[in-house]
Amino acid sequence: MATITQGDVGQGLMLPGCPIYEGTATRTDVYGPSGLIEGGVTYAAGVDNDDLKNGWQFLKTYGSFAEDGFQIVAAGGNGSDIVGRLISITNNTPTISANAGTASATLTNCRRGTVEQFVVGQIISVKVDGSGTAVAIGDKLSLKTALTDTFVQDNSNGTFYALKTASADGDIIPVRVI
Repeated sequence: MATITQGDVGQGLMLPGCPIYEGTATRTDVYGPSGLIEGGVTYAAGVDNDDLKNGWQFLKTYGSFAEDGFQIVAAGGNGSDIVGRLISITNNTPTISANAGTASATLTNCRRGTVEQFVVGQIISVKVDGSGTAVAIGDKLSLKTALTDTFVQDNSNGTFYALKTASADGDIIPVRVI
């Protein structure tokens, strides 16, 4: 069971071993403290480690694999697309023969992770920007344009009900999954 993060009141359904779509993988050899590290990979739509640590790597379903997978919600995405968040991810990487070579994302070479699928009524904490349009109690929220971890008021396509007001950028407030 994952640790409750960011002051969450409830937890969703934990799904271990889920395929995570991150787009094309590009091999990037880098130098580290012990010399050349070969076979490092960057993903075109990869997981943001800071958002993962904070519990803000939100996911939507990805149906193109043979089994259902998940992918990161696009910047500015509708809140109604969000089905959960990434709790942890494996370090498995596809084998790519040459530096700067690429591998397309497939079910067999994708990384896998533990996904927390949200349940209706669950309360979590999210980062909001209420500096443009203040967030009021009961407002629905969607992701802010160009961001994947900060929410703004969107009473048409939101997936969370605000349980507290917010009038600044970077406020962290409790929300209820609807």
